[in-house]
Amino acid sequence: MAAATRASGGKPAAAPPPGVLRVTHPGTGLSLDVPPDRKATVRQRYDGPLRIFGVQVLPRIVRDGPQRPCGDGEDWNVLSVSGAPEAGLDLTIHDRPLDTTLDAVLNDPFTKITGTEILHAEPDLQIGPFRGFGVIRRMPAATQIKNGPELSGPSMLRQIWLSRGGTALELQGCALESQPDGQRAIDAMVGSLSAQT
Repeated sequence: MAAATRASGGKPAAAPPPGVLRVTHPGTGLSLDVPPDRKATVRQRYDGPLRIFGVQVLPRIVRDGPQRPCGDGEDWNVLSVSGAPEAGLDLTIHDRPLDTTLDAVLNDPFTKITGTEILHAEPDLQIGPFRGFGVIRRMPAATQIKNGPELSGPSMLRQIWLSRGGTALELQGCALESQPDGQRAIDAMVGSLSAQT
């Protein structure tokens, strides 16, 4: 996976190529171009305390709404793009400040426990008004990402964290090393990220 991410300023983005779907989040102005051979869906995720009758029962619970087609006019905070088996990208928009740092990511237990190798760190990313950082990891076969199945082979994982005020963005794209087309598609989607100021 390529390491560079372009910074996008306040200029209007050129129209995407024919067949490419541009998905724009209405609340943040962040947009991402989805290649024609990929499927994009959105959903609403609740991530916060569980309260019953005004009493906090659990400090944190994550609930996902149903996946829906893009452009249905309803609010969303998670975009998922899938294509080849074991290749995909998730963009999550949090209504809170960024709660991690590059140092915390570089030294997290996940890296040691899974045998993941951080190949490259991007300490200063800017996309429109959003600023943050990213890493590219190489993951061994049998690694499990989120609640998905174990990976069948070594994979490349691209992660980006961005923030602006009280909004945080997290992007995660993964493809097997044996899927160069999947890796190129993720690089293209990451490269297409833009946001108006």
